[in-house]
Amino acid sequence: MRKQVKACHLTPTSVLVLVIAIALAAGAVAVPAGAQASTQRSHWCRGGDAPILASSATSCPFAGNIINEYVGTGESRYWHGRVYSSVTHRSYSVACNRSGSGRSWQQSVHCTGPSDIWTQFSADI
Repeated sequence: MRKQVKACHLTPTSVLVLVIAIALAAGAVAVPAGAQASTQRSHWCRGGDAPILASSATSCPFAGNIINEYVGTGESRYWHGRVYSSVTHRSYSVACNRSGSGRSWQQSVHCTGPSDIWTQFSADI
């Protein structure tokens, strides 16, 4: 007799997170131009609604500040501004680019800064 497997319900955000994780594992997500091999190491920050993927050079509090600044300015397709880090006590120039098409949960936002700083998160925030 075969076991019956229960189906699970995936939210749009969890699907995007899963797709990003698979793409990273497969090496399909590009590392920012000029980045070194060390930037391929990343970690998840889960302090907010949707998880944030961040480079090893990006602290979770700083990644959260990037999202707050991005959202506070209207979530445009392209954004550039200065973001404060409570870890280093410095402000950094950060540029964000929203990619994808269709509904916001099908899009992601990729932000980059100096010194191997980068974050990626769902545009459905």
